[in-house]
Amino acid sequence: MLYRQKAKYPPYCHMVSLIIQSRQEGLVHQAAIEIKGYLDKHIQQAVLLGPAKSGIFKMQDIYRERILIKFIHSQEVYQALETINEFYNKKQKGKVTVVCDFNPYSQI
Repeated sequence: MLYRQKAKYPPYCHMVSLIIQSRQEGLVHQAAIEIKGYLDKHIQQAVLLGPAKSGIFKMQDIYRERILIKFIHSQEVYQALETINEFYNKKQKGKVTVVCDFNPYSQI
């Protein structure tokens, strides 16, 4: 448990895994870079890891990248995630989708 505390893993913080996915590899990487930049600007009290290719990068002709967010206070994280959801999942109409996995069980 001491290692989990020092590395800021649950139960000592919260985590959100953002999975960015699309049928076009270039769009996935571009969106992941844009999302990381947005998160850097709008979330002050968090650790951001990534973007990186998912453990299974291509599944059923869908490319995936991942960004991991570790945080203690959730207000600014949830506001940023709502904005990302609104833009990518609602306005983009399926070109790129972003899935949020709260306190993920695995990193595949």
